[in-house]
Amino acid sequence: MQYDQLLGQYEELLKIADSAFDQIKSQHQECVKCEVKCADCCHAIFGLFIIEAIHLRHYYEQFSDAEKEEILKRASEADKQLADLNEKMEALAENPEAQVLLMSKERIRCPLLNDDQQCMLYENRPHTCRVYGIPTIAGGQVHTCEKSDFKEDVNYPVYNMAGAHKKMYKMSTELMEQAGFKDSEKASLLISVSKAVQTSLEDLINEDF
Repeated sequence: MQYDQLLGQYEELLKIADSAFDQIKSQHQECVKCEVKCADCCHAIFGLFIIEAIHLRHYYEQFSDAEKEEILKRASEADKQLADLNEKMEALAENPEAQVLLMSKERIRCPLLNDDQQCMLYENRPHTCRVYGIPTIAGGQVHTCEKSDFKEDVNYPVYNMAGAHKKMYKMSTELMEQAGFKDSEKASLLISVSKAVQTSLEDLINEDF
């Protein structure tokens, strides 16, 4: 399967995200609290579109065997925690607000975060990681990092996360079509980082998550 062009499009989106982060940080340095070894975003829960998972898996393959073993050990632990969270979410199925609150408070360590509190794949980290410390908007709601100092009663520039999601969904749909899948619903599935590092490129396309 040829997906180099789509991965190139995704990497262009990453550059846009980096540029947005840098621009907002330069305008509001007092509000952005990101710093080396903060790692707050490395415990947030989010999913990857298939295009993101394949991009991550591509760079994961370049790690040494020892590094992979280290990452996979943490991925296994993250899977256990995600399974526990899923059970809690199911128990709150009739209370969406409680589910949202639970998700916002839950902290699960990313398998790529090493013991020195630094990302092992920083230069090729996912899209969400790149804009975590600035205001983003999705679903009509503005989100900010809890450690940031953005004020609720002040208007700030925001990064259009919803627009980025649409682009990644489109890339994922095209990728699935290249692989012979016509059902675009699969392109909307979100994959955990732990699942992405544990799954081969071929299985990322063919499995249901």
